[in-house]
Amino acid sequence: MKKLIATGVLLLASSGAAFASVVPEIFTTNAAHYSTGTSTTDWIKTLSVDKFDGSLGRLLSVDINWNTEVVTQATIRNDNETTAGIQLTSTQNVDFNFNGTESGSTAGLDTGFNLYASGETKVFGPQTDNFSDSLSITSDLGSWTGTDFLDVIASTLGGYGVMGGGGNMEASVATTALAEFDVVYSYTTETPLPAAAWLFGTGLMGLVGVARRKKAAKLAA
Repeated sequence: MKKLIATGVLLLASSGAAFASVVPEIFTTNAAHYSTGTSTTDWIKTLSVDKFDGSLGRLLSVDINWNTEVVTQATIRNDNETTAGIQLTSTQNVDFNFNGTESGSTAGLDTGFNLYASGETKVFGPQTDNFSDSLSITSDLGSWTGTDFLDVIASTLGGYGVMGGGGNMEASVATTALAEFDVVYSYTTETPLPAAAWLFGTGLMGLVGVARRKKAAKLAA
């Protein structure tokens, strides 16, 4: 029994040493930049992202920093014979779909309610709205790993509405948008200790405890 206990303690110590060695050292790849470029909305664009090279190690997370820029200009003209008032509001969404993980921004322009003399034209803007955010993806990492590409979808959708005015008020909105993002892969080269090793170590610890209780019982007798 003493020999068995000694063996168990040795193996348990080895298991503990193995545990200490599995604290992962985390590495990151250099950020890769992707951009749609600036163009007139509305649009849908597909950006092909290089997947994580699995030969480097085990992927832990996909860290993304994105930015959008929307430029909006509104023009209103009164073609009525009399003075008229009108208010215009517009919105422009820029959305990302990172392999099922969605994020994005909403820009808006509001002219407020204004009076226009007959034949008068007013221009509002250009107004520039910038938004940025970050996210970390830690699920479904297998789809981000490989030697090919993964498609990220960027899209815009906007519209405007007017309140007031007469039958001869002309309103128009011109909008451009940019969507861009950086991708960083965080990974480790360590391999997690198999669950069987932990079970084995736990069993050995229990065996040591039983042996000690038996020895204590003999001494008491």
